[in-house]
Amino acid sequence: MSYLVVDIETVPDLSVYRKPEIKEGEKEPFPPAPAHQVVCIGLLFLDEMLLPRKLGVVYQGGERQILTTWNDFMRTKKPVLITWNGRGFDLPVLMARSLGRGVDFSWYFDNNYRYRYSEDWNVDLCDQMGDYGAARGLKLDHYARLCGLPGKGDVDGGNVEQMMKEGREEDVAAYCLTDVLQTGWLFARWRFLRGKLSREMYEEAIKKMAEVAIEVGEKRPALGKFMEKV
Repeated sequence: MSYLVVDIETVPDLSVYRKPEIKEGEKEPFPPAPAHQVVCIGLLFLDEMLLPRKLGVVYQGGERQILTTWNDFMRTKKPVLITWNGRGFDLPVLMARSLGRGVDFSWYFDNNYRYRYSEDWNVDLCDQMGDYGAARGLKLDHYARLCGLPGKGDVDGGNVEQMMKEGREEDVAAYCLTDVLQTGWLFARWRFLRGKLSREMYEEAIKKMAEVAIEVGEKRPALGKFMEKV
C-alpha cells in the first residue's frame, strides 16, 4: 500500500465566475468549485510505513497539462489519497476542472475513492477529525500550530491570486508543498493517536519528513524553516 498526500492551489476563473460587488467591511464570498482554476498540485508520496519517498509539485504547462499529469498518475498508480478538506474542496475542484478541460477523471469512480467512511482509498483528515461534519470550521493552520508546526505563516490561499499575478509561481509551489508536508505529518500523528502506528514508526516517519523538508528547503527558501521545532 502507498499513500499520496495532495494539496492544490487555485485562482478564480473569471470566465466562469463573476465576482460580486461587496460593500466595505464585507468579506468576499468563496467561489464555487468550477470557478477555481488549478495552478498547482503538491504531492508527497509515502510508503506503507509512512516514510516519505518523493516530494513533488506539478505547476507548469497550464491547467490542462497539470490536470492531465495528475489524472494519468492516479489511473496508473491508484494510491490511497490523504488530504485536508479534500472532499470539500480539492477533489470537487479537480473533478470540475477536469470536466471543463476534457481530461479523463475515471480513476475517481473506481475502488471506493468516493466512499467517505473508510481509509482504504481516501482519507480526508479534516472530515475524520471533525467526526464527519459534527465539528465544523476546522483549519489545517490551527491543527498544525497545535502540534508545534509552523502552520500557514503569513501566506494563505487568499494570497495565491496576487502571487500569480506577480509571477511568483515558485513561491506558490513552495507554499503548496508546505501544506502538503504538514498534512503528511498530521496524518502520521493521527495514525499514532488512534493506535494504528507504533511510537517508533511514528517518530521515524516524522523524522524522515523533516529531513525531506530541510533538503527541499535548500532549493525552496519558503520551506527552509519547516518543522524546525520537531
